[in-house]
Amino acid sequence: IDLAKEPRYRMTRGRTEMVYYCFAHHWAHPPETAWQPLLDCSVIALETGDYEFAGYSYFFRGLSQLASSGKLIDMLATLKKAARSLESYKQNQSLTIILLLAQLCENMTLQNEEHDDPANLSGNFVRIEKLEDFFLEVQFGSGLFLMGYMVAMANYLFDRTGAATEAAGKGMRFEQTGSSLPADAPMRMIFVLSHLRAGREAGESWFRIRPRV
Repeated sequence: IDLAKEPRYRMTRGRTEMVYYCFAHHWAHPPETAWQPLLDCSVIALETGDYEFAGYSYFFRGLSQLASSGKLIDMLATLKKAARSLESYKQNQSLTIILLLAQLCENMTLQNEEHDDPANLSGNFVRIEKLEDFFLEVQFGSGLFLMGYMVAMANYLFDRTGAATEAAGKGMRFEQTGSSLPADAPMRMIFVLSHLRAGREAGESWFRIRPRV
């Protein structure tokens, strides 16, 4: 990280710092300590023409905020700004996951009048009918992992236990592409908690629930 800040490495600084703050920093530090650095990464990456990693920096900053104490309204405003910055650079992968996260934030603030399902990520921002097919077509397994996490989180928070378990299970099929991301541990937690809740709702004993957990 110190080397990346040297002027001679400016062209790769954005992606270098983004990799650190996305894959390593959150294992040893509170997530909110990465918010400003990730925003700085996105700005530097845009300035140096590294539009792909600028998009990833914006996305993972929002994801980190969603998993901790970020304010949905502020996140939504930042994600909208990020999407506008990236629209003309044809970064379909990072732009799509940014729009998915923006859609989730809008759903969870109950601002989306098109539907009342907080886990439905098609709406004002995302106009791709078959998102899974899109991610498979562009060979973006991490997109499927991250989409599964977002859908699982929304379902779990709104007491849709079965749907949360299903979404987390589908996302975890692609966990090798998301391993060590800020979403990896929360995805597993949602999967386990969903199983626990489902078992409790069904009146099952811990000994019957434990093997699934």
